[in-house]
Amino acid sequence: MTGKTDIELPWAHDSEKLREDDRKVNETGEPMFVHESIEKPEKITLSVCKFVGDYEGKKCVFGVSYVIE
Repeated sequence: MTGKTDIELPWAHDSEKLREDDRKVNETGEPMFVHESIEKPEKITLSVCKFVGDYEGKKCVFGVSYVIE
């Protein structure tokens, strides 16, 4: 889902709380491993590794995630 923001994805309803950790990573430049929950389209918890990188010449926060079952 490269190049997409949380608001453009199925969990747009939860996008503001998901971006809180993005802001921390962007400010510090330090990677972060977190557990995030989304309510829609269904309630799930994700393990996410967030880190700063470059996308098309812009500093961005990336996340690699998987579902905890």
